[in-house]
Amino acid sequence: MTIWWRLEGEEGPEPEQDRTVGNTKIYAEACKEVGKEAGVHVVDVWGLIVAAAGNASPDSLDEYLP
Repeated sequence: MTIWWRLEGEEGPEPEQDRTVGNTKIYAEACKEVGKEAGVHVVDVWGLIVAAAGNASPDSLDEYLP
């Protein structure tokens, strides 16, 4: 991820990242909603991962996601 202050050549703190499966699902749903509102096509990679895992619940996808 590119961080603004790095683009400006300054140093800054690294953002905290909480990359849980639950947060990934929330992010994916938000991306789909933004695409819908903007009228652009969105590739639902999250949905494809869930489908490839046999439609497992998001809580059981830890073995498929790093």
